Amino acid sequence: MARLILSEDNTELRKAVTEVSRDSTHKDISHFNLLFYNTQPVAEDGYTRYNPMITYNLTEIVPAADFQSIDFDKLTQGDKNRAIGISSLVRLSDGKVRHIKQLDIDNQFSVSSFFKSVSDIAIKMAGNYREKNCRGYLVNSGSGYHYYEEGLLEQSQWQEWIENAKKSGLVDKKWINLSLQREYSVLRINSTTQKPSAPVVLCKFALE
Repeated sequence: MARLILSEDNTELRKAVTEVSRDSTHKDISHFNLLFYNTQPVAEDGYTRYNPMITYNLTEIVPAADFQSIDFDKLTQGDKNRAIGISSLVRLSDGKVRHIKQLDIDNQFSVSSFFKSVSDIAIKMAGNYREKNCRGYLVNSGSGYHYYEEGLLEQSQWQEWIENAKKSGLVDKKWINLSLQREYSVLRINSTTQKPSAPVVLCKFALE
């Protein structure tokens, strides 16, 4: 029976993302993709809602060597409504494109059931590829949790992986549907006026 081992970790988020972003042949990432989008609520059908579809149509291609020293304020040009998201799409040193394994865990879960939900996701995701070990980081986003798993996927593998995550019922439905529509996923990595808590690493996990 697989068991989830959790250990406290204060690794900086961008370093954690870099650590999990390795493919099976351990080729280095050459570039990350950052997506800018609006976190300011907008009026829709008489209601005020947060709409992550409203983007600035701006993607920053960041060399991996510069990723950990990014100045978020400079990138957002002082716009406190502009969120920076890390795209699942990355480019390897050989020019190939891969996906980071990242998920937005549904925040309907209470703290007491959070680790069980994460364990369920890790077991299901690892089981899909029959991996002996599954390692990664759990991140507190302020309003929910983010999940980063070690290893990269090709486009067809990512499609299958994200579909299986959707079936698990443990991942935010709006986020996963938008990811499938875009054919890549995005997770916020900075703070904004509407999302004042910058995501921070909660702990490291290993499924054995």
